[in-house]
Amino acid sequence: AQARGFCGCFLMRQEVDAQPFLGETRNVPSPLDCQRVCQNTAGCEHFVWGSWQGCYTKGNQPSSWKGNTQVAWIDRTNDPNMYVSGPKVCPAPTTSTTTTTTSITTVTTTPAAAVTTTVSMSGSTRPVGTCFDGVWSAREEATDCGGVSCQPCGCYRFKTDVEAEPFLGESKNVPSPAECQSLCQRTTGCLNFVWGSWQGCLFKGNEPSYWRGNTAVRWVDKSSDPNLFVSGPVNCPTQTTTTTTSTTVATTTTTTTTAASQLPAA
Repeated sequence: AQARGFCGCFLMRQEVDAQPFLGETRNVPSPLDCQRVCQNTAGCEHFVWGSWQGCYTKGNQPSSWKGNTQVAWIDRTNDPNMYVSGPKVCPAPTTSTTTTTTSITTVTTTPAAAVTTTVSMSGSTRPVGTCFDGVWSAREEATDCGGVSCQPCGCYRFKTDVEAEPFLGESKNVPSPAECQSLCQRTTGCLNFVWGSWQGCLFKGNEPSYWRGNTAVRWVDKSSDPNLFVSGPVNCPTQTTTTTTSTTVATTTTTTTTAASQLPAA
């Protein structure tokens, strides 16, 4: 390169103006070799290599006789010879590391695990749908299904009959509300079911009973009935669990600045 400037820790087309001048060594083929001469010369802190293969060794004091207060550099850009100056030892390589931390939030929604509850009735225990305490009986109490009115409990309404049309029929010997709901799912047009403690299962649609003057599907309180009524839809709403996971990703960028270890010969 012919332009002035730095090459590694070597300064091209510049002569270091420092004292004391310790001498010149001839037949030195490169700036790197001249630097090694400096390293082997007592008191040498700077070197100047010339394209005539001369190597000056110098100290680290300013040329006070020139009025300098610090080590100076003499521009040799216009000199027919190439000058290369540098310190006795190039500074050690430096590494700069920048770490960028990025937070990634992942939201996962998954169906909730099925809740298995039981029916305690007539001395037997059978699976049933979702309920707060997992146990109900013909004498269901309000606390068993989460409210003073005892409805709803999960997606089932206890002590309640659904008033909806059309009425699609009844199946007998159905042991639990869950099995009644399952039968409703397999019955064309069934959108609501009513299970009774006599083990009856009523299938109904989802239209209001207009002949009763209803404008919407209505739920009829059966709290005073000696039988237990449990009503519900053909399918319980899907329960979901939302999990938010925060992941921290660290990206590291390393920049290494290496001092010159070798300079091509001129």
